Amino acid sequence: MRWRIDVVEVAAQQVVALACYGAVLGSFHSVLMALTSAVKLPLLFLVTLAPSWRGPCGRSSAARE
Repeated sequence: MRWRIDVVEVAAQQVVALACYGAVLGSFHSVLMALTSAVKLPLLFLVTLAPSWRGPCGRSSAARE
């Protein structure tokens, strides 16, 4: 189970890093753009990551091992 905790920790770190990155990118335009980019980039990351959490037949990839 330790690997699952590590995956969650890494994903949380990526979300924070992407929020900071989005805020910096958006800050060159306006404060509102900084806020929306800070929310949008981590959401896009999580949405694209979600399909890889489940394998075929709805099982997690770790269950197949």
